[in-house]
Amino acid sequence: MDKRKRSQISVEFIILFFMVFVFFSALSAATVKRMNMERESQRNWEAESILNILYSEVNNAGDSIGNYSRVFNLPKDLLGKNYTINITNDELIELTCESKNYYKWLKYKTEGQPKKGKNTIVKINNTIKLN
Repeated sequence: MDKRKRSQISVEFIILFFMVFVFFSALSAATVKRMNMERESQRNWEAESILNILYSEVNNAGDSIGNYSRVFNLPKDLLGKNYTINITNDELIELTCESKNYYKWLKYKTEGQPKKGKNTIVKINNTIKLN
C-alpha cells in the first residue's frame, strides 16, 4: 500500500508541475504578444509622424503666396529600423518599413523625392519641388 501511495503522489506532482508549466507558458505568450502589439503601435505612430512632417511641409509650400523655400529634416531611421519614403505620381507619399507600407495623399502635386535627413522644398511659379 505504501508503494501505491508514493506513486500516486509522484503522478500528482507531475500533473501539478505540468499544469504550472502550461500556465506560465500561456502567461509568457500573452506578455510577448502584448509587447509586440505595443511595438507595432509605436512604429505606426512614428511612421505617421514622418508622413505628417512631409505632408505639412508640402502644404505650407502650396498654401504660401508667391515663391517659397525651406529646409527641413526627416529622421534617419524609424525606431532604429531602416525605412524608405517616396512620392508616387507627384501626389502620394509612400513610407515602407519592415515590409509594412504607410500612405498619405498630398494636397498639391510635388516634383522630386524626399530623402532621410536634410531636405529642401521650394515653390517657384506655383510649382513645388523637393531637393
